[in-house]
Amino acid sequence: MSLIHRLVVGHFDIGTFVSHRPVPLRSLDVPRTRAMLEEIGERTGEGEYDVDGESLYFVDGYCDCPWLSYKRNERSEGFARAVAAIEDCYLIEKGAGTILHPVRSIQASPSGHLSRGGSQLVPLSRAEAEAIAGQGDDPGIWCHAVLRAAAGEGDWVEGFCAGLARHGDFHVRGNALFALGKLARRGTRLARERIQPIIEGALADPNPYVSGRARIAAEAVELKLRWVIRAFDDGNLEREVSTCSNGWIRCPNCGWRFATYDPRAFREGRCMECRQRLRVINSE
Repeated sequence: MSLIHRLVVGHFDIGTFVSHRPVPLRSLDVPRTRAMLEEIGERTGEGEYDVDGESLYFVDGYCDCPWLSYKRNERSEGFARAVAAIEDCYLIEKGAGTILHPVRSIQASPSGHLSRGGSQLVPLSRAEAEAIAGQGDDPGIWCHAVLRAAAGEGDWVEGFCAGLARHGDFHVRGNALFALGKLARRGTRLARERIQPIIEGALADPNPYVSGRARIAAEAVELKLRWVIRAFDDGNLEREVSTCSNGWIRCPNCGWRFATYDPRAFREGRCMECRQRLRVINSE
């Protein structure tokens, strides 16, 4: 367990919060937050402040604050708690997932995402989904429903999540993309010809909440379903590389050595470490 504890403060959707990649629904008030930061620390870079010898970051609309390490950073903690109270937003212990504001009883689930009281979402049934569809187009209802759908089973679930991934409300789109990623992490065999264009298109969504959730989904389908997301490519021209007698190659771009038959390292003609496209030539 890490001895370094940090706090993140911002307007997050707890159902889709991922501690290693927080993406807020909207930004903290920029002028006010910067003014508060200048009272407790010294600006050392773009979005970075020194607070009692430790770095506090205000980036992408949320703050990542030092808290407990070799000492307790009381100024940073006080700032984080004040922002959470003023903005009425979440204050979360990074990594552990403990929510310090506004409710202390919400903990991180084993998957690393947050759930109320440590419990899992109640799966949505197909009948409930059809009933919700008949109630109108309330984004608040769809945001929660799509996450519940991803916790369920059935051939209808993929289509339900995919349809909402193109919803007009950014919060619904983002949660639907997160749900698709959750299905992939469970090993659900998604229809690639349908789902990959949705994910790749959402990576370019102008709303950072949507593009952030799309990236999480893209990483999930690459890791669990062995897809290759073209939007992650490095843009370099294809390069030739010769195999050794044992079928191994060394990527001429990053220097990584791997077996061409290992799908974790080499898929669809790409080095999965640096995304370099390779044309493999068998050595004599």
